Amino acid sequence: MKKLLLVITAITIIATLFAGCSTASSQSATSTTTTSTASSITTTAAVQTIVVGTGIDMPKFCYLDANGNLVGFEIDLLTAVNKLLPQYQFKFETADFASILVGVTTGKYDIAAHYYAWNATRDQSYLYSGVPYLHYSYQITVAKGKTGIQTIDDLQGKTVYVASGSNAANLFETYNQTAKTPIKLVYGSLTADLLVKGLTDGQFDATLLDVRTINDYNVAYNNQIQGVGDPLLPGYTYYIFQKGNTQLKNAVDGALTQLRANGTIAALSVKWLGADYSQLIPGLAIH
Repeated sequence: MKKLLLVITAITIIATLFAGCSTASSQSATSTTTTSTASSITTTAAVQTIVVGTGIDMPKFCYLDANGNLVGFEIDLLTAVNKLLPQYQFKFETADFASILVGVTTGKYDIAAHYYAWNATRDQSYLYSGVPYLHYSYQITVAKGKTGIQTIDDLQGKTVYVASGSNAANLFETYNQTAKTPIKLVYGSLTADLLVKGLTDGQFDATLLDVRTINDYNVAYNNQIQGVGDPLLPGYTYYIFQKGNTQLKNAVDGALTQLRANGTIAALSVKWLGADYSQLIPGLAIH
């Protein structure tokens, strides 16, 4: 009987010890999992999502490829910027040209990316990047073979298409303030094919396009338009932010400076545009 009691006691002690080890092991595993989860949450919280508003109808800059993917110079450059800024995760969302800046105003977008030039009116409402990335110039654009238009004065009384909120619109609106006969402005956000059709059908007498864009449209649409007169509005392109968002603006400026110095912007310009348009032009002001 005593032997049996000793055996039972021994079994009870061993069982208790195993139970204690199992509980300790379980507590240790639970503690490790909690620490890992907490660490993951902390890391995720440290990365801020930045919503980039861009378009889908500007070939080479921001458009949808045959598979429906958003591609172009703007997408590649901002992706390269994001790689230098691990504190941010860029997310691209698309809209028509005029709606992008509205989205920045309302806070829907943190960055506007659509080959934006500087103008004084826009500068009052938004914050421009301090580092430009491409240079450009515009030209009055008409249907192939159309004569009688060479200068902005020749557009008085004529119908001119402009993209809503664009630098072209700003130029002609300013001109109309003192013109004897105002230019008839038609506002919209036409796709490239409809714009070319509007010029060739006579719906519009003219528009204003970047010199590179004129060449691109002629390649795409069988050489139906031409630039006339001297180049207008030479300048640089910039990214646009909400007023007061200097932290994001300064971070992007720093990344753009690095990408200019290491040749990335030049390489992307050659890839998408066929030549390097990233150089800073002597005498051309940076805003």
